[in-house]
Amino acid sequence: KDFSVKIGNKKTNIDYPPYITPKEELRLFEKSVTSAGIDLNYQDLSKTWFFESALFCDKWECPGVVFGPKGEGHKADESVEIKSVLKVQRVFENLINSAKDIN
Repeated sequence: KDFSVKIGNKKTNIDYPPYITPKEELRLFEKSVTSAGIDLNYQDLSKTWFFESALFCDKWECPGVVFGPKGEGHKADESVEIKSVLKVQRVFENLINSAKDIN
């Protein structure tokens, strides 16, 4: 009020349905993960969590997956295992190299 600013209400849609990529669309990802020495452990988190990837997948109509290093997140002493970060780095290197082979 002191600065003559009015605050309005802008409607924002964050009510996206869960985004689940069919497993057959994840073959390149799966190969990149297993080549990095990581065992795949799929979990359906769509009923308990929301991930920003759903926004991109919906907008761009593309497959998506939530993937990252093992750690203890969203708490005061948040941490990530360095060994796990290095494995995830190998997965992304594998994905990039595989994409080069496709083009």
